[in-house]
Amino acid sequence: MDGGFTFPHYQEDMTYKKAYEGWRGFISGFSFDDHSEIVNIYKTYTSRWNPQLEYMALASFTKESPYRLIAGASVVLPIIEAFFKEPFYRAYEGIQSPVMLIHASEPVEQEDARKRGTRILREKISDIEIHRKTGGHNLHWDDPDDIGDMVRNFRDRIEG
Repeated sequence: MDGGFTFPHYQEDMTYKKAYEGWRGFISGFSFDDHSEIVNIYKTYTSRWNPQLEYMALASFTKESPYRLIAGASVVLPIIEAFFKEPFYRAYEGIQSPVMLIHASEPVEQEDARKRGTRILREKISDIEIHRKTGGHNLHWDDPDDIGDMVRNFRDRIEG
């Protein structure tokens, strides 16, 4: 359940500078004076908001105002660098265990990148299940029961 199978190499307009500067700007600007600001933004990431999701969202922020993501620039920016230095697709041929990918349908602008990414996955990994779910980044927030069923079914298939 990650966009790493498309980022950055299957996103045609994605450059190192664009990704690095974009994430650096996002992290530095993602700061809030009170919890309600965080909740109002995170509510837009799911179709079913509830107190458990609120708790999970707030848990990823510092505990004092201004509230910032705990995973700040010192964590996120090296990950962006790693995406460009060592693309995911280089590891695919070495994968010998079953793989399940659950990916989102949104944003629609990334559909071509998702198609390229899943095509390469199917070519390089012999035992792979790919599921496309309607929704955005937090699919498990929108439909935890279905996601849980997918994971359990996958586990049962590979253990059975």
